[in-house]
Amino acid sequence: MMFKAKNTFFILFTLALFFSSQAQNYADKNYYLVDSLKLDNLVVNEKEMLQSSLTDFHKATTEKQKLAAVNTIIENSWDKNVWPKYNQWMHQYTKEKLGGMISITDGVNITTQKKTLLKYYSNSLNNIGFIYNEKGDLTQGLIYYYKSLTIREVINDSLGLSETYNNIGTIYASQENIVKALEFLKKSLKFTESIDSPNIATTISNVGILYGKQGDRDKAMFYFQKSLEENQKANDTVGIARSLGLIAGFYKSGNELDKSLEYLLKNLKVVVKSGYRDGIMLTLTDIADVYLKKDKTTKAMHYGQRALKMAKTEGDPERLSLVSEKMSLIYQERGNWEKAFEMEALHVKMRDSIQNNEIKNSLIEQAAKYELDKKQQEITLLSVKNEVQEFRINKNRKSIILISLALFSALILAFIAFRGYKKKLYINRLLERQKAEISRKNEAKKIMLQEIHHRVKNNLQVVNSLLRMQSSKSTDKEVIGAFKETQSRVMSMAKLHEKMYQSGDLQRLNAKNYLTMLVKEIVQNYTVGKEIELDLDIEELFIDSQTMMPLSLLINEIITNSLKYAFEGREEGLITVKFNKVSDTNELIISDDGIGFVPNPIVKGLGFRLIASFTRQLDGSIEKIMGSGTTYKLVFSNS
Repeated sequence: MMFKAKNTFFILFTLALFFSSQAQNYADKNYYLVDSLKLDNLVVNEKEMLQSSLTDFHKATTEKQKLAAVNTIIENSWDKNVWPKYNQWMHQYTKEKLGGMISITDGVNITTQKKTLLKYYSNSLNNIGFIYNEKGDLTQGLIYYYKSLTIREVINDSLGLSETYNNIGTIYASQENIVKALEFLKKSLKFTESIDSPNIATTISNVGILYGKQGDRDKAMFYFQKSLEENQKANDTVGIARSLGLIAGFYKSGNELDKSLEYLLKNLKVVVKSGYRDGIMLTLTDIADVYLKKDKTTKAMHYGQRALKMAKTEGDPERLSLVSEKMSLIYQERGNWEKAFEMEALHVKMRDSIQNNEIKNSLIEQAAKYELDKKQQEITLLSVKNEVQEFRINKNRKSIILISLALFSALILAFIAFRGYKKKLYINRLLERQKAEISRKNEAKKIMLQEIHHRVKNNLQVVNSLLRMQSSKSTDKEVIGAFKETQSRVMSMAKLHEKMYQSGDLQRLNAKNYLTMLVKEIVQNYTVGKEIELDLDIEELFIDSQTMMPLSLLINEIITNSLKYAFEGREEGLITVKFNKVSDTNELIISDDGIGFVPNPIVKGLGFRLIASFTRQLDGSIEKIMGSGTTYKLVFSNS
């Protein structure tokens, strides 16, 4: 089994002191920064860490110190009511400071302040990915991990890269794609070793788990033993316990029960020394299970009863369900059917209790929503009643005043209307003559502009012909390719001018008609020997020519790039183009189902620089979404 983590690595045991809290019920937002932070159930060391970090935050004199203090809470808290809220605070704060969406062109000349903001922003993205993983939405989790990975590569955050590679590997492992999972885990291990991270032992353990899933027991044991050595060297009690547990489980899966028992007993000493009661319960249960498999039911009974006693003391339904199920099997083996039935009944009761709690929590959420909606309706109704009452009180007085004003106004308007009537006739005749003159001049300008666009289109076609003739004299594939790309850019501009002189409105171009034609012609002219299917979803928007020119050239660059590289070794492919209005902005998404994008250091060729240049001309932002195939997302306003 692979273990997931948030902004740190996979951790099996968390040391905590489970004492009752004497704190207030809810936190003061002025001090705790977030709403609805319940403190009753926090353990002592969790609450002390929270209060210490927030004291540092409020005493901090620099932005970097403040962010570091909040990040301490996110990194060190494992309470699901605490760290996700502070992570959301971190995400919102850094995003606002960075000015919203982070463009892929932001990798040049980063200031120290911006680098700090990017570091914590990428941390928050990584954590959001973890939250989606916990909810079972692996696709969204992977998207946020890759967003975090892109920024961490730009700012060269080795520790962050190690974490994100690790988490991506976890997703692939959960889907049983062990080859991909190992690929990312080994990348994570490389960075972890380069910075001598204290989490190196955990990463090593995870590599061992993956080799175990592959059936390579020798490599799995090698990495488990190596992780144990690293934890012992660092005197990490939690890490030692985790490594011992993994080795014990490994031997148990191979039916080497004596070896498994040896490491479980060692692990028991470690978790008892640490005082982690949940870890003690789990280890006692595992020991009981091994003794049961060895047919030593007396020993199994001894350790199982210890685990059961602790589980009953803690009152945790999940632990009681696990231990009682194991005890039922032990009693069955000993022939004590009455006790076996009693334990099975407890197991079923706890299992049902867990399910009932889940249903109850869902009902509470629905009830709370209903009460909130009901309260809002009551407030709205009361407000309406007050307005009606106030209206009735003022109605008569306002009516008298309005009637008087209306009579007086009518007299004045009648006098003004009489004087203005003759003047209006004169002005109307003057305006009609001016309108006719302006219409004549506008028509002449329109014809002249159409002629200009027609000539520009013809000149660009001549340039295209010259380029084609020149390229035919060369045998160098790179030179021919460069000519072909230049021809594509020239023809994109020519098509725009052609559309402009054909259109009745030179200032507003129909994006649906023009972009559909442009995309089809790019694919038709550039593709040779490949069947490219197009999926077009372009809204009927009207865009001015100054915006359409860089937009069409940007589309040309992205689609040409897909046609060059995405379908290498394939006879067919799919390119999707979506252009829609979202709120007050325009959103363009271009994607292909090609070989995809493998994260590498940024290579800034001509195409990349042109895309960045056209994006700046549009005053927009663009990001490359990595995954299956390649996707570009452009957002800009049509001012």
